[in-house]
Amino acid sequence: MSALKHFGIPSILVVILLGAFLLRVVGISYGLPYRLVGDEETFVGGALKMLELKQFVPAFAGPAFAPFYLPPLIYYVELVLFLPVLGLQYLFSGVQSLVEFQQQIALDPTVVWLAARFLSVVLGTVAVGVLYFIGRDLFNRRAGLIAAALLATSFFAVSLSHFARHWPPSLLVLLLGLWM
Repeated sequence: MSALKHFGIPSILVVILLGAFLLRVVGISYGLPYRLVGDEETFVGGALKMLELKQFVPAFAGPAFAPFYLPPLIYYVELVLFLPVLGLQYLFSGVQSLVEFQQQIALDPTVVWLAARFLSVVLGTVAVGVLYFIGRDLFNRRAGLIAAALLATSFFAVSLSHFARHWPPSLLVLLLGLWM
């Protein structure tokens, strides 16, 4: 804990962050492999479409990329996550070809959805930490801890972090912009 004190991070913040993470990660597999939230298909589909088309600039993909309306930065972040996840899945799946692997993922995309949802969990938890620093810098340590605890336990923030949606990354970028 001395390293935390060296950086000015109170131990209660670690407890708040751990609680925020646990609240967000519990139930992460709810509803899988079915798609319960419409945004999830766009969030995950854009990155998968880039891999399928082997086109990493959405503007050059033409009408094939039209259903994916989110800014491409989210898809690039997911690509960084999906490449090792899909690579490991391919190595341990025992399939003979990439076409067979693509069909297997199309039939049961649970690993892809879990990876995307885990990204939302992590980004939502990081947002709690950033909010602490905003509250601390604007007011004091106590205000930062209260703000972090409120966001960590907010039903709305927790429920948005359960699914692969654009809200947790958007909140994090907004908070980072306010903090800078």
